[in-house]
Amino acid sequence: TLIPAAFGGRAPADDTATIPGWGVVPGQAARDWVASNLDHPSTNDAGTDSTKSGFVWLRRLFTDPTGRDLVAMDSRQRRFHGGLRRFLELRDPTCRVPWCDAPAVHVDHTRSVHDGGATSAGNGDGLCERHNQVKEHDGWHFTVQSTGLDGTGPHHLRIHTPTGTSYDSTAPPIHGEGWTPPTLRDSAHDWIPDHATEAWHDDWHDAWA
Repeated sequence: TLIPAAFGGRAPADDTATIPGWGVVPGQAARDWVASNLDHPSTNDAGTDSTKSGFVWLRRLFTDPTGRDLVAMDSRQRRFHGGLRRFLELRDPTCRVPWCDAPAVHVDHTRSVHDGGATSAGNGDGLCERHNQVKEHDGWHFTVQSTGLDGTGPHHLRIHTPTGTSYDSTAPPIHGEGWTPPTLRDSAHDWIPDHATEAWHDDWHDAWA
């Protein structure tokens, strides 16, 4: 993800870019790298033409009005591959299950296709391998509370467990324009008590017992 020089012809001096699977790099270094590869033809990406397209091609990613949260992209795909998958890998770099910081290696439908779920950024989530399997067990149910498109906050999931408890998960903010360090407490919610985390781990243990 790279912030374009859209404000007054230049991007903020301290902006950053994110390289999926690598991390955060200085924004200007990323722009220089993009510019240096514009004349190198390649057909590594679907839809490119080695005689007309360069090694670099751009896809717009949209944030909410604050610039803090990824909410959509300008590509429509039927399956989670290509640009749509890369978008979700950017939005959900780690597993969306609370208290799991494993890399999100699976991209899946929050509401399954056979239940009418769309293949879209709003109905997609990034999960680790274990939790993507556990969510298919009886009693587990994931729902989308907010896609982020209304500007009220980031992508928001609610996870219902077999014990009847529910947990919320929001996509982390991106680095760059509008980014601020996450707070330890959401002003709209109370602190999560210790017994809540204990119950969550009990739910996962029961699912694998």
